[in-house]
Amino acid sequence: MNTPIRTLILPAAGFGTRMRPVDPNLPKELLPLGPRRVIEHALLEAADAEIRTVVVIIRTGKEILRDHLENCAKRIRIIFVHQDRQTGEGDAIAQAREHAGSGPFAVLYPDNVGHPAPGMLREVCEAFDRTGKDTVALMRVTPDNAPGIGNSGRVRLGPPCDKTTLRPILEFLPKGPGSYPLHNAQEWRTCGLFVTLPHFFDYIELARQKNLVGELTDGKIRRVMLAQGVEFFGCPLARTVFDVGNPTGYAGLNALLEDSEPAIF
Repeated sequence: MNTPIRTLILPAAGFGTRMRPVDPNLPKELLPLGPRRVIEHALLEAADAEIRTVVVIIRTGKEILRDHLENCAKRIRIIFVHQDRQTGEGDAIAQAREHAGSGPFAVLYPDNVGHPAPGMLREVCEAFDRTGKDTVALMRVTPDNAPGIGNSGRVRLGPPCDKTTLRPILEFLPKGPGSYPLHNAQEWRTCGLFVTLPHFFDYIELARQKNLVGELTDGKIRRVMLAQGVEFFGCPLARTVFDVGNPTGYAGLNALLEDSEPAIF
């Protein structure tokens, strides 16, 4: 058994421009989603996976998010870290380095919400426990849900590992505009949830040194890692994941959660 996952990082410093038509006055992380707010679903995942420390990356102007979380989280320790410049999720994650500890940690983008829930974070933590290597959640994309998913997370996978559903990830493909481009009847894509080792922070710095064009995305960092010989495993999730940072995905999951009961975390 490997070292337990003690810390979850939640990058929440973005501007959420796609969701402004839903409510221009609220950060997307505080939009109502069923009986709770979007970011509360991430806290529910943390509690289910027995993670008690959550590092939330915010920026100036999102103090309302901090106020909300300080009032609603009773059993989880929340640490807030500021990201001064919004230059990609890699830079956001780097801000949490001193709080992540010396062991493996999890990262979840709050606008990726599983259904049924909770359970997806626990699935990935258990998969990591089997391999001890960087493990990335995979969600199934079909013609039904592709229009509500952003054009990112495409991967090239190897065959399933012996006696498991885990798939080696051979390539992380670049992000593009619009919705997810589905080429087959169904595909697997990454979905904003992964467990990694502390070396991730070193690879963020290495990617920065390469002066890559545009935002420092996790895909760019992972391509640097693959080039350095780091192994990745994909964990196909036993549930649907909704991109609730997309109005279509948000509306779809909201309709499913209308009668759900709130939870304490």
